[in-house]
Amino acid sequence: MTGDYGLAALGLEKQCIVMHHTGFFFSKESIDRLLMQRHEGAMRRKSGQRTKGPKPFTSEEREHFRIQLEKVLIGLE
Repeated sequence: MTGDYGLAALGLEKQCIVMHHTGFFFSKESIDRLLMQRHEGAMRRKSGQRTKGPKPFTSEEREHFRIQLEKVLIGLE
């Protein structure tokens, strides 16, 4: 489980199940897009443009995460 896209990419290369802290699962299809967005954001910040931070974690997101984590843990039994 990670919010670090670089670490998620490494985990996917090792055939790991990689989950974001908001409850979605990284895939080989999604990680390229996310890494590109991270790179573009870094370039904007480097040029002096301000970017917004993450929005607050909601109770719905917390519940979604709990459900997804339970599914993974049950699948490992």
